[in-house]
Amino acid sequence: MNTIGPAMFGNSKTQLSGPLVLAREGIVTKTEIQLRAPSERTGPHWTDQVPLEIGWQANLSKLENSLVERALRQAQGNKSKASELLGIHRRLLYKKIREYGVE
Repeated sequence: MNTIGPAMFGNSKTQLSGPLVLAREGIVTKTEIQLRAPSERTGPHWTDQVPLEIGWQANLSKLENSLVERALRQAQGNKSKASELLGIHRRLLYKKIREYGVE
C-alpha cells in the first residue's frame, strides 16, 4: 500500500490540510475515497457504548489493558517509548504489564 503524507499537499491552492492518503495500487481511485456528510460522522461518543453493567473497575481495567497493549505495539516493545506515549512513568507501565499479563 502506498501512502502520501501531508508534505505532498503543501501548495496554497489545496483545500486539504494534512491528510494521509492510502492507495492499494499506487493510484487513488474512487473506491479509496470515502466522503461522508457531517451528519454521518457524528455518532455517539465511544463512552456511550461502554457497558455500565460490568462496573467501573472492570471498564477501567479493559481500557488500561488496551492502552498498554497498543502503546507497546506502537513502540515495538520498547517500554520506555511506550511509557512516554502513555504519559506515565516507566515503573507504572511495568506494574500494569504485570497486572494485565501483557507481552
